[in-house]
Amino acid sequence: FRHTIASEMMRQPERNIHITKNLLNHSNIATTMEYIEPDY
Repeated sequence: FRHTIASEMMRQPERNIHITKNLLNHSNIATTMEYIEPDY
């Protein structure tokens, strides 16, 4: 589920890694990057 949310958010034209990080409640942006599928 988190992989889907993170990947879908990063596919949006207004994508923002910091918003995605906060939504997933991650303290480290590297953790968020692990959840984003490589094809975005």
